[in-house]
Amino acid sequence: MTPAFIEGLWRDWSPGHAAAEDVAWAVQCLSEPSNAAAAIGYYRALLDVSRHVPAYAEQQAARPRP
Repeated sequence: MTPAFIEGLWRDWSPGHAAAEDVAWAVQCLSEPSNAAAAIGYYRALLDVSRHVPAYAEQQAARPRP
């Protein structure tokens, strides 16, 4: 994930928030490939039932449908 991508997300999700320090931390954390994969995997798993974990079936069933 590029810094520009993260900055864009922050602007979209938190308009008006001065996020320079937060973005810098996020960029640093997400520069590690395993951290970036975990962050993206979370969102992919929300919509892809093949990625659901049986231990969380109740919570996954309660999520909003696309």
